[in-house]
Amino acid sequence: MSAFLVLAAVSVVAFAALRVSINIFTRCIDQFKKDENSKKFIIKMAIIITPILWIIIFFFPVDYGPVPRELKLWITLWSMKTIGYFLAPAVVVLLSSLFLQRKK
Repeated sequence: MSAFLVLAAVSVVAFAALRVSINIFTRCIDQFKKDENSKKFIIKMAIIITPILWIIIFFFPVDYGPVPRELKLWITLWSMKTIGYFLAPAVVVLLSSLFLQRKK
């Protein structure tokens, strides 16, 4: 029963983070409607840097607590990893668009 609660909590967090990531991605790309080079730069950065962030998030060491594992701690840690996994492309796109704006 508790496994289903964990799965439900992580699924809700994943959906919310994915939705926020999509919104940030489209808004950052829309800022450069006429400049195709800037759009290509942003997409290249997302394709190159996002997998690196995913590897860092996935292999980041986590302490799950004492021997009787606490369900609340486990849900919190995996929810944070899931948020980081789905928000990684949005963070890369946001930072690269900020870089391009400062460059102009």
